[in-house]
Amino acid sequence: VAVPLAWALGVGALYKGTALGSPASASIDLIRPRGGELRTRIGFELCPGGLLAVRAGYKFGYDSDTFTVGLGITVKRLSMNYAAGIAGNVDNIHLVELGYRF
Repeated sequence: VAVPLAWALGVGALYKGTALGSPASASIDLIRPRGGELRTRIGFELCPGGLLAVRAGYKFGYDSDTFTVGLGITVKRLSMNYAAGIAGNVDNIHLVELGYRF
């Protein structure tokens, strides 16, 4: 039995600038999986003071559209990120990430 390969076609854009006197960025991704509908993800990040990052994002066209918020802290080579996802029909999602850059 032949099984077709899974694939998706996507394009994205990122804008880096300033907002409220701090470094900021905004991004958008458009993804179309094989046999599926167009999906869109948007995200925003503001970095007041350079140490802290405040983030927000939203996914359109997924089974469960999701709003996410997050915080990130970077000190020299060590970073910690926290994100919370708020989905319409499932429990909230929490993610914590610790990183070290070599």
